[in-house]
Amino acid sequence: MIQVSHLCQAIGNRRGRGLLPFEVIELVDEELKKPKFASECTPAYLETIRDFVVQHIAHHLASMRRSRGMFEALERSDEWDSDTDLSMGASGMHKYMSVLRSLTRSLAASKAIVDNKAKVTESQLQHFLTLCWQKYVKARIEPGK
Repeated sequence: MIQVSHLCQAIGNRRGRGLLPFEVIELVDEELKKPKFASECTPAYLETIRDFVVQHIAHHLASMRRSRGMFEALERSDEWDSDTDLSMGASGMHKYMSVLRSLTRSLAASKAIVDNKAKVTESQLQHFLTLCWQKYVKARIEPGK
């Protein structure tokens, strides 16, 4: 089985904001619709790429987030805006300041753990998709050649 953390560290730039699981899925869907992919690759290959990214990257990231008490964020919610803190869970434990301070320290540690184990940046995802396209185009056998 492919180690997603090894894959992500091996390709692209790890600096920058890590994508949320739904952003990973949205970016892949957007990229796979571009003419570069649509004209060169079969629908079956595109579905294989999408399935890999969803299962091994987005779901992996979501499960890491869930294990640290964060929203999975596999789907974009209409209720979320730019001020929504998706690093927090949906619990109501934030009533007391001492609990909030403790939770904030724990949250910072959880965010660091998730980033360390499962961070995927837009640059990494773009690089991965470019590699998929290049390998497909190189391996494709055209009739008459």
